[in-house]
Amino acid sequence: MSKPTLFGRSLTGSVRLAAAVALAAGVSLQAADVTITGSLKRQYYPGGTRATVANGTATLTSTTLINSGEAPRDVADDYAQRLSG
Repeated sequence: MSKPTLFGRSLTGSVRLAAAVALAAGVSLQAADVTITGSLKRQYYPGGTRATVANGTATLTSTTLINSGEAPRDVADDYAQRLSG
């Protein structure tokens, strides 16, 4: 039996229990609900601008973890990305 993961990291202990309770209750979880150390969260918004990301109107299409302080560059035309962590 494989261990549950989020972004390729094993979920253990209270995080796994909280995820199971939330799923049983029909609640969806977001990456912001889990604390992972040693990585930065990168959010990608195709067609987004700094203004649309800041005011919450940009469309988020992917969230990944990166292990360095440098995000990918020139991945597409007309996009925004945000790092946090």
